[in-house]
Amino acid sequence: MEELNSSSTSLISSETRSWLCSLLSTTTWHLDEKILNTIQPILIRLCAYYLTQVKHPRTGYARDPVANFHLHNGAVIWRLNWLADRSERGWKQSLSIMVNYRYYSFDRIDRNSIDYIDKQTIQIDEQVSQLL
Repeated sequence: MEELNSSSTSLISSETRSWLCSLLSTTTWHLDEKILNTIQPILIRLCAYYLTQVKHPRTGYARDPVANFHLHNGAVIWRLNWLADRSERGWKQSLSIMVNYRYYSFDRIDRNSIDYIDKQTIQIDEQVSQLL
């Protein structure tokens, strides 16, 4: 949530950011299908930004620990899934969004891993890059 409050996040306007922070601070927003349909493109885009652009300040690796694990192992951020985990835990951890990581051929996995470790390069699929 701190990245959402950051003025450096230029993906959404300050008005939208304020509205979204206010909405997400309520306890029942996720029960309203109209609200879910409205915020889906916003949250998916912010998730793509978070996974690909928000880095740990000391290491330069992805800030998200699960993404960092998969990227270290040579995966590609392949797809974001809206409303994939509607459990209480899913709402609290990721606003119900889940990520698919894809492991391609051994050569590509090895290259992706080395690029991530050496240069902090995050490999993403076209469907994720279109969200940025």
